[in-house]
Amino acid sequence: MNFYFCFGILLSFMCLITIPTFSTGMSSSRNNYDDLIKLIFNPINEENLPITIFVIQYFMDKCFNISVENGEIILERKKDIVFKQLFNLSEEIEDFNSISDDKLSSEFKIIFESFMLSEQDFNEFFQINDINKNGTVKKEEAYDIFLNNVLLCMLLKEDINKIFTKYTKNENQFKYKSYAIMTDFLKLSNSEEDKNYIESALKNSNESISKEEAGRIFFKSPLFRNRINNIITKYTNDQNQCNYKEMIAGFGDDYKGYKSFVLTYNQNTQKWEKKITK
Repeated sequence: MNFYFCFGILLSFMCLITIPTFSTGMSSSRNNYDDLIKLIFNPINEENLPITIFVIQYFMDKCFNISVENGEIILERKKDIVFKQLFNLSEEIEDFNSISDDKLSSEFKIIFESFMLSEQDFNEFFQINDINKNGTVKKEEAYDIFLNNVLLCMLLKEDINKIFTKYTKNENQFKYKSYAIMTDFLKLSNSEEDKNYIESALKNSNESISKEEAGRIFFKSPLFRNRINNIITKYTNDQNQCNYKEMIAGFGDDYKGYKSFVLTYNQNTQKWEKKITK
């Protein structure tokens, strides 16, 4: 399974595929992002790729003010965007605030397509392990598939990444010996287990460690594992079988972070609108 997973992720970040053209149920943007809007905000995408649509909107919110006016989706570019820090897909570009609208749109198209492939891999791995062909897999298998999915882990790690960025100074060094750092981390979890794990993992280090090493330590903490486990447990029955189809469909509602940016397609009005988040 690890071979197929790694191969799938490789494809996710190297391949581009052609997206079929469907009716989007909306008029075009007044800005320079018409093609991007038509590609992403397609009702069929929300139905078939619910995780991709949720996560791409999360990152688009970092670069655009997204609104709906009279059924028309409007993307208004923010003055300061953090595109490079989020994606690292175009290292040759030094200043993302200075790139053209066309280039920014193109970057998001590439990212959307890689996200889409990642979600397709996610579904495929579940189907391979669905021995009874009833939409369920063992809870342990669901956890393993979830943990190894770049798309999902990218989003669940985002608020922890904010702590790294806040306390990473010159030469990519994370200044971890600070009460403020542990305070920020424990805002995400009040667990004594999390606190003890982090303190134990860092106690033999110097005053600072690389940001990458900090990431390896924090993302192995009980906090991150428990986030995944809590989602999976919600969809696991008494026979230890996880309903992965329901889990995928409900991911946006189960995500506990900031999500007031989410648009959803109303089948009754046939228009996109702000989603009432749970």
